[in-house]
Amino acid sequence: MKFSFSDIQALCEPDGGHLRSKDKDDSYRFCRRLALGHYENFPVGFVLIPRLLQADFYSIYAFARIADDIADEPYPISHNERITLLNSFRSLLRYGTKDHPIFSGLHRTITAYQIPHDPFERLISAFQQDCTFTPFTTWHDADDYCSRSANPIGELILRLYGLWNEQCEPYSNALCTGLQYTNFWQDFSRDLPTGRCYIPQSELLHVGLTIVDIHELYEYLGKHQKTSNFKGVFGVIRDDADHFHQLSTCLHKIVNHTKHYLHLGTRLLEHIPSIRLRMELAITVGGGLTILRQTQTLGNRILIERPKLGMLHKVSLLADALRMVMSPIVTPLSSSSIGT
Repeated sequence: MKFSFSDIQALCEPDGGHLRSKDKDDSYRFCRRLALGHYENFPVGFVLIPRLLQADFYSIYAFARIADDIADEPYPISHNERITLLNSFRSLLRYGTKDHPIFSGLHRTITAYQIPHDPFERLISAFQQDCTFTPFTTWHDADDYCSRSANPIGELILRLYGLWNEQCEPYSNALCTGLQYTNFWQDFSRDLPTGRCYIPQSELLHVGLTIVDIHELYEYLGKHQKTSNFKGVFGVIRDDADHFHQLSTCLHKIVNHTKHYLHLGTRLLEHIPSIRLRMELAITVGGGLTILRQTQTLGNRILIERPKLGMLHKVSLLADALRMVMSPIVTPLSSSSIGT
């Protein structure tokens, strides 16, 4: 479900402008269409959400989706104008009216589940950072971004289930951070053309690379997509050969770093009594680990080729998730979903 710039402007108005809703049910229908109409590579299983919670899930998703679109969609506006729109959107957490197609429902969700504004504020903060992208210097900077861009989503979901507490918080944050990093690595081919590289500069420096080198390798691979054996090329262009080997080392390290978060995140399942939520989480973790395995398989071509989950992958994910959910003791996913 795509929105024009005039739609986005309307959604930043207190009453939703020309998209204003007639009533609460109309608002929830809007959020539902938005949520179900957006493609995700991870197997987001809205079908597993209990009917009682679906409208609330949709209203939260709609908030995050529109804020993300304001930050990233190619609308004809400047970075500062995007930040201004995000500030307007944020203000609707307090001042949106009953006619707004998103906040009409979201306000009811916030009230019903006593959700603080902080998770929504942190999401807006991350989206505003996206408007003026600056490469991460260290993993600490990357983790800080994830604490605002991804971790609030896990918190909001657990709050709907009444499960947000000190036991769940570290595992939820680890899972969400791992999924955010996985999304970074699967999206090189989409982000590099826009000037974004999310590998911390300290990690690149450790293997002898810079962000400029990554962009040059991306351009080189784009020009030689039909070259299946890079060893032949290495013999002619020695500098490129060294950089490709360095990139392989770097990719191996960042994938293993990300797996650590996802494996830690699986411990969240031990604290989830809902079979349906455990199933959704198990599938999501499995999807992330499968993407990481494909990232390793693609190697350096990950810069120009995006991993995808095919039908066989999804069947395997479902089988692994069932084993995790039904097991009395939660264990890591089987090797069919975990890269080496």
